[in-house]
Parts: sequence; C-alpha cells; structure tokens
Amino acid sequence: MKNTNLALPPLEEFHTDFIKTASIIKVTSPISQIRYMDMVSAPDENGREAVSAKAFTKTISLATKQVSSTIATSQMKELNKNFGIDVTVMTLNAMCNEKITSMEKELYKKYTEIASSADILLTPRQKIFRKFFKKMKFPIYADSDRKTVAKILLFGNLIATRHRRGPADFIVVGPRITAMLQDMPMYVMLPLDNSNSRAINPHGSLAGIKVYTNQALPWKDTSVLVGRSTKLSESGVYLLEMEDTAEETVTPDSKDTKIVIRSRQAITDTMGADTKYIYVNLELKTPPKWRKWLKLI
Repeated sequence: MKNTNLALPPLEEFHTDFIKTASIIKVTSPISQIRYMDMVSAPDENGREAVSAKAFTKTISLATKQVSSTIATSQMKELNKNFGIDVTVMTLNAMCNEKITSMEKELYKKYTEIASSADILLTPRQKIFRKFFKKMKFPIYADSDRKTVAKILLFGNLIATRHRRGPADFIVVGPRITAMLQDMPMYVMLPLDNSNSRAINPHGSLAGIKVYTNQALPWKDTSVLVGRSTKLSESGVYLLEMEDTAEETVTPDSKDTKIVIRSRQAITDTMGADTKYIYVNLELKTPPKWRKWLKLI
C-alpha cells in the first residue's frame, strides 16, 4: 500500500459568496471557542427598559468529514497515456466542488432551522384566533409579483427592527420565486455563469438585497429565506474550520486508487441568532374571501 499526500487549494477558495454570509473563523484545534457580543434588554435601576451590550463565549467541537473516490489504477494509467489526462487532479477538483456543495446545503439547513417563522407577523386579531383555534394556520399570501417583493422587503426591515444591526442583506429562494423577481424593475440580474455547478448561486439583487437561487429546491417550492450576514464578534451563524488534508492510496491487491479529502469543521449558531433570519412559505394565490371577511390576512 502506497500513500501520497496531495496538495489542496487554500481554505479561502472553498468560500463561495453564500458561505461568506456566515462568519468564518480558521482554527487550529478541534475544540475551539467563539466570542461575540449581543444586545440585551433588561430593566435598569429605575425599572425602565434599557438596552446594553453583553459579551458571550461559546465552546465548539469540530466534526470530522470526508469526501472519497475510488478509481481503477489501470484506467488512470490508460487515460494519462492515451489522452494526457491527469485523473488525480481531475478527481480532486470534482471532490472539492462536492465539498463546497455539501457546505452550502448544510449552511442553508442551519439557517432554516434557527430562522423565525411567519408567526412573528401575526396581527393581534390573528393571535386571538390562534388562542382559540390552535390548529388554524395563517399563511402569507402574495397573489402578484409586486406583493411578493413587498413581503420580502417587509421581512428585511423586520430583521433590522429585531436584530438592531441593520436590515437583511441576502435572500435565498427557489427557481420559481427567482423567475418572478427578475421581472421586477428594481431587480438587477448578475451575468450568468454556466460553469458554476454548485447548489446555491448568486443570481442578482433586489433593492440592494442579494438574491441567491437554491437549485436543489423543486419548481413548486415557494419558500423564502431572508437573512443578514454575520460579522465577526456579533451574534449569528459561525463556520469554524481547520486545514483540509488530501491523501491518495494505491492498493496493489485490489488494483484501485483511493483519494480522500478530510476536513474538520462546524457550523454553529449563537444566542439571539434567530432574530437575523426569517423563513416563510408564500402562498402565491388570492386569499379566500372568508379570511378577508374575518380580517385574518
């Protein structure tokens, strides 16, 4: 058995635009800490509500992850001899792209798990009905492109009110909502990059808010994730990572070559991170008349 260490790109090359919406920290130990500050509301000595900054520390344990690929050694030699293809480099590039896609999906999942739901938008009348009809749902209706944009901008401003750091600066939607937004006058579309095969790609901007398209979502999906990027030393979502290692192993018995990329990383959220993200499913249709009569929209 022959083991060979392979060179990998620096960690910064794995950080796509979407991954940079989290605060990225490079660490040297599998058990590390993050320090951040958050705004805390509490009564002062006179009993009046006061807002103050408080420092927090969180200890994180990084998990080990790996991407592997097994190729027949004979095929690698034939491709290199007949066509001049370096199969090791080609496979390593594909595995790096797979790692980036996996990181984007994990980060998107973390955002949707901690994000506030549509319940924070309930009106006092809707809250009364919720009290007596616990199973009653209050969907967010948007029966036109203009109303869809208005709802998204509302979510962005609501984040500014709740988090006290500013409005939302990115949204993640599926292909269907992307197609709706790009027809709006205030939408600016980025040049298309057909070479990008990752999961979540930047598509344009809506009134200064960057729009990402999640290609993994089906066409019928109408979910909208609105959020604000996390800066260092503030509450939000953090990505902690150590340097990756890559190894090529040639096994004479099985006549195969195995390439493995190992990484240690963790995606974690802090206290108060839910105030920076809102995740809702829009109903792209006209509200029922009975909801209008009862003023439940």
